[in-house]
Amino acid sequence: MGGSEGLTVYDVNKSIETAKVMSSRRKVKFNQDDENLFREIFNLTKYDSDKKGF
Repeated sequence: MGGSEGLTVYDVNKSIETAKVMSSRRKVKFNQDDENLFREIFNLTKYDSDKKGF
């Protein structure tokens, strides 16, 4: 219990689309810098996800 069992990698494009919808509901602009940040975080953590077999 509490381990990494059952975890999956969330599609970065889906997360960006979700963030855009959430931002628009809050009347906050989701710009290219925000998208780049999402992609950079995804790429920085991808190695660990691959290493753990996700």
